[in-house]
Amino acid sequence: MNSFISNLDEIFDSRFKLSNSGGVIKLVESNKSAKCKNVSLQISQKVTAISLDRELRGCQVFPFFNPHNKFVNKKADGIIFVELKDKLVVLLIDLKSDNPISAIKQLKVSENIANYFISQAKIKNPNFEKEIIFKQIVFTTKINKGTTKRDEKLKTFACNREYKLYQLYE
Repeated sequence: MNSFISNLDEIFDSRFKLSNSGGVIKLVESNKSAKCKNVSLQISQKVTAISLDRELRGCQVFPFFNPHNKFVNKKADGIIFVELKDKLVVLLIDLKSDNPISAIKQLKVSENIANYFISQAKIKNPNFEKEIIFKQIVFTTKINKGTTKRDEKLKTFACNREYKLYQLYE
């Protein structure tokens, strides 16, 4: 029987998948003026990773939403699904140069989308019963700035660095 990660991986269009060749996933900010340019994540386990933050010719990421409604069209820079022995960890990741709090809505919309992806993969694997844990991660140049009670779930890390993937969810 396929792993749940394999079932998830099969549902994604290759244009949205993040490469994990060489055991590294690299998230890159496309905005040339961004101070938070990239993050590299070393992986040692099987994952599937996607970016909804793609500008693809003729391809609107959320084609069923009104393109002028900015709220419903927000999206994180990356979603990484990690299947562990007893749980599925979903890392919702955004790169923010200045204000990590501004990522909260993007991460919430991305959590809703990730739940949909998981539901679709469960159709192929209806016996999947692991606990699902969502982690909101923001890589930023403004570590420890603007923390409020509202963002207790939000974990911030310095950008333009390399991390081991497990550091994000342990």
